[in-house]
Amino acid sequence: MILTDIELRAEIGAKRLVFEPELDLDGPQPQIQTSTIDLRLGHLIREFKGPVRGVQMVVDPSDAEFDLDEFLREFTELKTIPDDGYPLKPHTPVLAQTLERVTIPPHLSGRVEGRSSLARLGLTVHNTAPYVHPGYKDHLTLEIYYVGKIDFRLRAGQLRICQLIVERVGLPPLEPYPGEYQPV
Repeated sequence: MILTDIELRAEIGAKRLVFEPELDLDGPQPQIQTSTIDLRLGHLIREFKGPVRGVQMVVDPSDAEFDLDEFLREFTELKTIPDDGYPLKPHTPVLAQTLERVTIPPHLSGRVEGRSSLARLGLTVHNTAPYVHPGYKDHLTLEIYYVGKIDFRLRAGQLRICQLIVERVGLPPLEPYPGEYQPV
């Protein structure tokens, strides 16, 4: 069952569902909507490096020797988004993270979705891995891809990049989420 704004506020008020930094709950544009929580873009972004000229490369994640973390270290570059923003080029994938560090209690789970206002501009967020496990505790990693025709400026701390939908689970899991993937 998806939690409404009343239930979300109760979970946050009881400090079971935690966001660091804290959400803006009462400003002119509160981050809690009727049944979603708007999350902002964090300061780190990971760019994919271009292919080496003359060298054919193939990614094969089904290979037993493939190591995702090693691949990302070798073929991406971690950058800090400057104050004036990051110009995302058309047809460019990047990994980023939310500004908010999220703590999901064992009786809840989450789902990260893009925002329709940004999708109308050609920006997709979290394409393939939207599920946030019970017990998760960290920034959320976002898989961002832009299909527009002109550069799209990503501004850390300001842009509400995605929404979190929080759901109640039937029973808490035997073990909380182990956190095998690191953010960005």
